[in-house]
Amino acid sequence: MKVRTHHLIGSRSLKHTVTATAPAAARVVHDHFGRRPLATPEIILTTPRGLAQLAHTTQADAANIPYEKRTAVELSLTAKPRQLYEATVIAPKEGVLVLLNARKLRSSRDVALTLVHAFVHVDQLNRKGSRALRIRHLQHEFHVQALHPSQVREFARLLKEEEAEAQHLEGRLVDQMQRAA
Repeated sequence: MKVRTHHLIGSRSLKHTVTATAPAAARVVHDHFGRRPLATPEIILTTPRGLAQLAHTTQADAANIPYEKRTAVELSLTAKPRQLYEATVIAPKEGVLVLLNARKLRSSRDVALTLVHAFVHVDQLNRKGSRALRIRHLQHEFHVQALHPSQVREFARLLKEEEAEAQHLEGRLVDQMQRAA
């Protein structure tokens, strides 16, 4: 699993912890769902500002947003990047990118919880129709193609359900992962 840093200085031990923990986190999530292979995301450790920038650019590329539409648009996902532990976003070529906010990862337990949470989101992005739905929502947020208000509410409801699922599973799956180690 590829782990790299973006605009981050002095994070060698954190990168090592993430690199060592990621395969076990992916395995425990895959074993829990077991219905499909888990996509192998690229994992990037970054700052809150880097997280917002990478999420913005990567999702715009994945949704084929014209460059003139990308400026001055703040995405709902990254409106408050300092509060995020991670952001799992679609990437071009059917890829998935896991962006980790290094400022929030203070212990190995934080790393494990955040990675398990992120891999649950990776599984959710692999579900049928999920990528297409996110592209439509991104086109709405970038003012390329408007959605009906009921579609926006439905997408917000889906995101809340997915976040609740990830939060519900993270602690239990991390405990399983640590027992197996």
